[in-house]
Amino acid sequence: MKSAITPPLALLSSVLILTLSHGLMVVLLPVHLGVKGVETDTIGLVLSLYAVGMLLGGLYNNALLKRAGHIRVFAGAAALVAVSILACGLSADPILWGLMRLLNGFAISVSMAAIDHWLSESATKDTRGQLLAANQMVITGGMFVGQFMFNLAPPESNTMFIVGGMLASLALVPLVFSRRTGPVVAEDATMGLKDVFERSPLGMVGCFFAGLLLWSMLGMLPVYGAAKGIAGFELTLLSGAAVLGSFLMQYPVGYLSDRYDRRTIIAVLILVSLLASLASPQALGANLWLLLLLIAVSAGIFGSLYAISISQTFDSLKQSEMGAAMGPLVMVYALGAIVGPLLSSNLMQFVGPDSLFYLLFALQIVLLSYIVYRIGQREALPIEQQEAFVVQGALGGAGVELDPRTEFNETEQALSAGADLAVILALSEPDAAIVLAAEIVEANPIELLSMSYAMAQIEGVDSKELMLAMSRIVPERRTEIAETIATAWPEGATDIVTWLLDEGASDAHEAIAGMAQAVPDRGSEIIEAAIDQFSDSDAEPSIVQDFVESYVETIGEYVDNLRPADREDDNSSEHLAEVYAAVTEAMPEQSVELAQSMTEAVPSAASEVTEALVQAVTGDDDQYDEQASEAITQHMSNLADAVPEQMEDIAASIVETMPEAAEDVDEALREWQENESETSEETGRQQRD
Repeated sequence: MKSAITPPLALLSSVLILTLSHGLMVVLLPVHLGVKGVETDTIGLVLSLYAVGMLLGGLYNNALLKRAGHIRVFAGAAALVAVSILACGLSADPILWGLMRLLNGFAISVSMAAIDHWLSESATKDTRGQLLAANQMVITGGMFVGQFMFNLAPPESNTMFIVGGMLASLALVPLVFSRRTGPVVAEDATMGLKDVFERSPLGMVGCFFAGLLLWSMLGMLPVYGAAKGIAGFELTLLSGAAVLGSFLMQYPVGYLSDRYDRRTIIAVLILVSLLASLASPQALGANLWLLLLLIAVSAGIFGSLYAISISQTFDSLKQSEMGAAMGPLVMVYALGAIVGPLLSSNLMQFVGPDSLFYLLFALQIVLLSYIVYRIGQREALPIEQQEAFVVQGALGGAGVELDPRTEFNETEQALSAGADLAVILALSEPDAAIVLAAEIVEANPIELLSMSYAMAQIEGVDSKELMLAMSRIVPERRTEIAETIATAWPEGATDIVTWLLDEGASDAHEAIAGMAQAVPDRGSEIIEAAIDQFSDSDAEPSIVQDFVESYVETIGEYVDNLRPADREDDNSSEHLAEVYAAVTEAMPEQSVELAQSMTEAVPSAASEVTEALVQAVTGDDDQYDEQASEAITQHMSNLADAVPEQMEDIAASIVETMPEAAEDVDEALREWQENESETSEETGRQQRD
């Protein structure tokens, strides 16, 4: 993880200092208000306004980042955090505190959004998961350690407000003095609350209850502890156990949720937390450490509920929709965080401090009932098709750009000033610009794909020369470079094919297959250009066959890895049929063998490939001769092994397209049915024996 963390070290340092301040305030604010004689329900109202500010910050942070840039936004937000903390030291007036907590929540939300965007600038497809984990660990560590700073001075004094304000101000130093520049802010796609709820009702309800349960506990635990006579270091242990548990327990929960049905895992976890909630009031009288353990377990389950609910929602979404869905999910989480402290504080005011845990128990009963209802409404997704679990922090907002499950396009990463100069130069001096671009990428390899993409879009830039320049610097990423240039300038894709094969690159087959997949509208043209190149060079048929099989294998792996929700928009079957037609025109003798390999690699393409096979073997005049009969009979035999469940549908399709093949198809179909019957009888005998 070290290599991924080192570039944004200044950013993470600023996050750590800021969350130290935030963690201190989580304990200090409710305890200080309690010491000043403020009623419990009023304390809950003040605390809930933090979540209101957090919600507002989530709605407006992108607009602020576009308007002022990342450095100014973070600097302004950190200053507002400092002001909101220091102002609370002036007076214990609940109205002032409520306004300051709202301001604090807004500023924290905006500052974290700036950091998330900034960290994404340093991320690649392979390292963004590491950066997300590092950021979450720094946030949790800062909040945890910051709570223990509460013991540095009496809670009734104003000393710790000064310390908190100083920390918030110091958070500016590492970032402002660093040499980093802010990234470009992209337009965020959004989904409506209704749309996300319709796709995953349990995911959205789970996020709401996560905010409701977790912030009821985090917000009111210091008040509960003070009411029970817990003070000083023991009080920070109480609050710290909740923060630490809400983070650490996500790892075992994530392990289980990726291997079993998520809804069942959520139900089991809620049952465990129900028992922990019931036992907590009694545990205090027996042993403080037992209470700490129960609180850590409950808070851990509440924190895991947020992360697992996001994964549950992502299971039902296309990958392109995941980023857009995060806005509504964070919004309902924040709404839960608003309602939680209000409910718990009012109940504690009129019933007593133990009612905090009884409220948590009742809320979990409601959630468990809804989970059982949803299990009966929809079948579970197969385990292997579930989206991966990703740890989420207690602040309730991980950067979408860093989430390894969402789409990541390295070509959209911000260019440095030097890279922008190379792009401008390309408008008048494309050859010189390619040289400059290569030097910039050599000095900063992270700009490889974004630079390649930007340069390839400039009219007059030679695709082959750009490919050559970039490949010399990072030859191990030749496939990615080829795909990027082809995506930016599809018209130049065939030129790159020629260059790759002329160079005799060891990964030429992989690169060409990647290009055909990256630009599906020109996929058949790209493959056909490669076949023509082979033909012009009198290449051995085995080389051509290896190339085609490599391409088919690439498509097969792509289809196998598609998420369920993305399959409905996938056109790999049609694309494969087009490529089949292009290849068989150049290699007619390989038509049956190629159809078999394509069908085995992508079973869903069996119908389309069969139609292309019929056209290939019958020719333009639809002549059904002995050679065509033999090819179709052999193909039907191959289908019986590859996709037996599609045999009857494909047979009907062949006969509809080529009535003259009816006799051959019928014979092949009967033979397949007889074999199926014999196999079933043999299986039955073995089971009886």
